[in-house]
Amino acid sequence: MIRSILLLLPAFVALAPALAHAQLPAPRTDTAVAQLADTVVGVAFWPGHATWGQPNRSASRCVATSPTYHVGPSGSDGAGLVAKAWQLPGPVDLQTDSHPYGPLQFWLPHALWYAVERADWQLGDAIVHPSATPGSVQLFDATDDWGHVLAWRCQSCSGGCDHAIAPLGAEWQGRRRHNLLKTAGWGQVRGQAGDLRELEPGPDPEAGAGAGA
Repeated sequence: MIRSILLLLPAFVALAPALAHAQLPAPRTDTAVAQLADTVVGVAFWPGHATWGQPNRSASRCVATSPTYHVGPSGSDGAGLVAKAWQLPGPVDLQTDSHPYGPLQFWLPHALWYAVERADWQLGDAIVHPSATPGSVQLFDATDDWGHVLAWRCQSCSGGCDHAIAPLGAEWQGRRRHNLLKTAGWGQVRGQAGDLRELEPGPDPEAGAGAGA
């Protein structure tokens, strides 16, 4: 792992000037991010895609064969969900199939977002897993003191896109969109969420992070 990080350091150094001078995205509130993310619940998992909002979206499905395949006009994976909820690199509607960033890009440094410590995760942040698979990017809602995380996820063919609670290991990291504006009055936040274990758990993301690879 350390060797891999050292090999990537020259690329990070080369990116630094571009990141420092890049144009920041337009401001967007965490409430707007959450409201858009809520519309993906029930959509089929579709690696490499992000399109939903069609009247017949329920007809779409991910077929869990080997390899998996997709039927219908709508679906998303985690990276597509986060980019669309964040409206990056620019405004895009729900039905446009826009997937500008892959999971690996959310893991690496980028001009449009930055890393945040786990204790500072807030509504609208992305949470990413180093596996860089289609299910390894989620959108954060809330957490509790036991390490359970409530998030919007598109992580597996069987689970589809949901808004669910599950424990996340220490390898998960946070990313925050530049110009993400914090607002009040949406959902549960740290310090008010109580014990999220009282909510019905979703599928284990430690297994789902590798789904669809």
